[in-house]
Amino acid sequence: MKPATALFRRLAIATAVLSTPAIVLASTGSYGYVGTVEGSATLVSRGTTRNEPAGDRGQLVEINQPILTGDHLLVGQRGRVDIGLADRNLLRADAGTDLLFEQLAASGDSAAASTLLRLNNGEIQLVVVDDSQGEEFPRIDTPNATVYTQSYGTFRVTAEAPDWTTVVVREGTAEVVTQRGSWTVRAGEELRVEGADRPQASLVDASGWSALERWSQRLDAQVAATDSR
Repeated sequence: MKPATALFRRLAIATAVLSTPAIVLASTGSYGYVGTVEGSATLVSRGTTRNEPAGDRGQLVEINQPILTGDHLLVGQRGRVDIGLADRNLLRADAGTDLLFEQLAASGDSAAASTLLRLNNGEIQLVVVDDSQGEEFPRIDTPNATVYTQSYGTFRVTAEAPDWTTVVVREGTAEVVTQRGSWTVRAGEELRVEGADRPQASLVDASGWSALERWSQRLDAQVAATDSR
């Protein structure tokens, strides 16, 4: 897809998003959308190239902006982003996160059977809800591990390229696969994977809540308060 065509398509979808309440769009699962932005973040559309001027390669993330297959999210050093995915799951990305939306289940621009996120660097929280769509649970790839969520729940994944990954499971179960084997991570556990070529893994009790998780709790509390009103 040429960059200009991608931009026009995004503008058309954004118009539909802005004219439709976000909660309705989430329930239909037609497109993912940005729910909250704190600080700054950039979204680079599929089809753009690094040879183009920076202004043409990405745009600042705004509330209700649609998320399309192949989009590349870059969160600023003081930023955070909250996204409702097309498959109805929730994604929160912390400052410094570099994330590619490689596949998006239930998205209007894709026939993907499941959601695949590629976390190149940074920290994300993925909440897999009980009415999640897709033939399989979402998957997260990092530079040295692959995280298969295996149930509904809440998962925090941190990556420091090229050789460090941490997976924290608050609720649910995940399988983490590396070149050296696989590990099952359950609620209340944390798996640390270190190394690129011959990674070593250690399974421990989950560490304390991160700044991103505390931010997510505040967002959830705000939504709950709004719903009660």
